[in-house]
Amino acid sequence: MAWLPVLFRALIRVHSDAGTGQVQFVFAPLRLPLPALQDVDDKAMVDRRKFHIVGGLLSQTSDTGWLELRQVQHRRYTLAAIHEFVPSLPWLLYLVTRAPLHAWVMARFGRHLEKVGGVTAESL
Repeated sequence: MAWLPVLFRALIRVHSDAGTGQVQFVFAPLRLPLPALQDVDDKAMVDRRKFHIVGGLLSQTSDTGWLELRQVQHRRYTLAAIHEFVPSLPWLLYLVTRAPLHAWVMARFGRHLEKVGGVTAESL
């Protein structure tokens, strides 16, 4: 949650509520809510963090989809996946606009994780 606002310094702010576990990403120049995530705090998930997608302009629904960060092979690799997400844009428009941006951001996130090394699920 701390890394994305560093990548997009002037564009994205993150607001989190420790009491509810909700995290809101905001497009700062227009104060538009982007995804809103709800942390699924499950102590049994040692090498995994899960966040339900609970709203925002980028999501068509507030009750489907989740972001999962999972570490595998003795924490050597970190997998990031979005499941059952319904984008607010029509699918074709999403494929030619936001999908390439997501791929670029995830590649940058991968390089960030390589640099910091030793990342644990708790720190994601």
